Amino acid sequence: MPAHTNCSHAHLLYTAHRMRSTLNLMSDVSLGHLKEHKQGDLLTGFQSLFAGNAPDSAAAGTAADLYIVTNITGVELPAFEEYVSEVAEDKPVVTWNLELDTLRGDLGLLGYPPKNLQYRFLSRIRPVFFLRTRDYSKSVSVAPFIINYSGALFREYPGPWQVMLKQDSGEYACIAEDKVRYNLGEVKEELMAAMGLNTEAAGSTMAFLRRGYKTSTWFEDETELEQHKDWRL
Repeated sequence: MPAHTNCSHAHLLYTAHRMRSTLNLMSDVSLGHLKEHKQGDLLTGFQSLFAGNAPDSAAAGTAADLYIVTNITGVELPAFEEYVSEVAEDKPVVTWNLELDTLRGDLGLLGYPPKNLQYRFLSRIRPVFFLRTRDYSKSVSVAPFIINYSGALFREYPGPWQVMLKQDSGEYACIAEDKVRYNLGEVKEELMAAMGLNTEAAGSTMAFLRRGYKTSTWFEDETELEQHKDWRL
């Protein structure tokens, strides 16, 4: 278990038993873990999930037709990749609320997997539902001097990627769309254009000072290193 996890062993087992009770109400559904295929490599009490008449975790995992992966951390991503390669193989794998952009951002940091995990594996995962909200502000020379605006990058497969502008009513309106994912800098540019705030001349010093040198993340920029493009499509 990662050092930063503060969940006690007793609480983990209590939660696991409750989840098992719920899953027992559904036929052909079982609960496993990313290291179930490794004999003798189980450090937690998850093995108790499959006591009694419940199926063996490793056997159930091998026999499954579909996998749903949830609640993993950045340090567990290599185990996820290994499980897909050795157990799931060519069968469908669904990631559920993993916040992969957050996990990607930690790659390469001390104590986390290297960045090539994104190029080799995470780039294979195609977003089916994606929503990332952002808040921005821009200073202007007339009242109210500061204009605050909000938007989001949204995608619902098989629809396109959409840049959404938050209205005064709180609803979001689509202002741009593309079949390829926008990076964060492009999202902001689309929002500024829709708000009429794109007033600096392209390539000017003022435009550079407004936007800064870096307008996107490393995993959005390094396209030439990716082995797959699915996460952008």
